[in-house]
Amino acid sequence: FTYQALLESLDQLSESSLSWVLRENGGVWHAGAMIAKLEQPVEEGDVIGLSYDHVELQFSVNGALVPLFASQSLTPTNGITSLKGTLYPVVGVADNSVLDLGFNSRNFYHSPPIPDFKQILFEKELL
Repeated sequence: FTYQALLESLDQLSESSLSWVLRENGGVWHAGAMIAKLEQPVEEGDVIGLSYDHVELQFSVNGALVPLFASQSLTPTNGITSLKGTLYPVVGVADNSVLDLGFNSRNFYHSPPIPDFKQILFEKELL
């Protein structure tokens, strides 16, 4: 379903029910609402990692998993579990930002914080 998301702007992605967006303030947005926030802020120079195992989407900063605080909750969670369907990673920047990406394990700055996690695999490679 993510392939149907509007990609023209970060605001459109944040409003969409077809996307989950990590914004610059550490908030995770879905369907027009901030559904969670990273426990620690992300700063310039930090390396943000994503892991998804068809059950849970988790975030890491500089190689360490970062708990999320769900909206209206004081109890942290490990990740987001309400994702369904085929997902595609989308990355964007604005206003003179610099972004380096590494989708292949040869290019990872930090090892994934979850054992056995590696680079993005296509579903047919998992079978």
